[in-house]
Amino acid sequence: MESTTVLQRFGPVTPNPEDGRLLGESITFEFSRRTMISRIYKAAIAERMYSWDQSDPSARGTPSDRLIRLYEVWGRGRYGLIITGNITVDSTHIETPGNGIISKSNSTFTHIEQFRRMASAGKAHGSLVLMQLSHAGRKAPGYINSHPVSAGDVRLDEQAAIPYAQPTPLTKEGIDEIIGQFVYAAATAYRAGFDGIQLHASSGYLLSQFLSTATNNRSDDYGGNIENLSDVKNLCQMLEGLGLDFIELSGGTYHSPKSQCHSVSPMKEFLQQISPSLSKTLVFICGGFRSSENMAAAIRDGYCASIGLGQPSGSDPLLPSQIISGQLGGATKPDPDHRDPTVLPWATLTQMEAIARGKVPIDLSDPEVLREYNRRARIFEEERTEGLKQGHVKAGHLVWEDTA
Repeated sequence: MESTTVLQRFGPVTPNPEDGRLLGESITFEFSRRTMISRIYKAAIAERMYSWDQSDPSARGTPSDRLIRLYEVWGRGRYGLIITGNITVDSTHIETPGNGIISKSNSTFTHIEQFRRMASAGKAHGSLVLMQLSHAGRKAPGYINSHPVSAGDVRLDEQAAIPYAQPTPLTKEGIDEIIGQFVYAAATAYRAGFDGIQLHASSGYLLSQFLSTATNNRSDDYGGNIENLSDVKNLCQMLEGLGLDFIELSGGTYHSPKSQCHSVSPMKEFLQQISPSLSKTLVFICGGFRSSENMAAAIRDGYCASIGLGQPSGSDPLLPSQIISGQLGGATKPDPDHRDPTVLPWATLTQMEAIARGKVPIDLSDPEVLREYNRRARIFEEERTEGLKQGHVKAGHLVWEDTA
């Protein structure tokens, strides 16, 4: 599990010690006064290691012992924050089988105790652990919920053989009910020992469905949208007025995929406008960061206070500690000749599963391994799709076995 030997890595062979020192600085939030032990955080990725029952929603969403072991490993990685994967506030409006759930219908003693163990594991070495809360809205797959709700009545097109049903626009009473679900989940997270929550308002989930004209065609008080940079700045300033410790901006990459060193991307230009407009709420960013020099440069340039790692938390679960100590200069670099952007997120889940089982994650910088993973992933997806056609909805993801 501690192995760091891979064929290819991003970043310099000999890291700049100043980069490690900067990324290892602590941050104290203005409002909560809680302190991050470093400037690198683990961004949210839905782990899909929670209980699943196709017919009984009340039996869904409990953290597995494997997942707790994964958080034990991340807890040793010197992340300033560890943000959980997608935890939904409604057991019938989930993004995928195997999501975590916090709702009144699921709140047994065992359920909450597993969340408490999960938080404790991640916090054992000083990291803050936040629970990311969400509601899938229209993004709940049709084979899980045939009557989803949303801001409007705009249906989501089928993606990756996943069908989506026609959503029903929420009434004001329905909105109030969902607000109550978020409040209940946040209070439960607090009681379970989490240091805070993150509201998931991106990636097409319910909160983001209210922020876009593509999905919000309402004409009441909940209508409107975020159309331009000025609107985004106003929203961020409003959130600062509510006392939010940080706002995470994602959805793009700070550096061009072709050059992880020099090119200026739209994400960077966007940050030039947002970050200076806030005085107390910190701006965090994730998306495409792989090398210590680029992480440090983004902070030195004043675009953000902290850098999030998503996929690298699967390939290199202890990466922050290894960067801060000067041991490594960056994350594992998937072999460019066999790199499939549509497959890499699935591969990250496979790597996380390996870590949870006490194994070393597969090395995607090895062309033979990545080529073989692509083959197995196609077979896995075909079997999953065939199972759905037969009415079998299963949780989980491809588990790598050397003998497969």
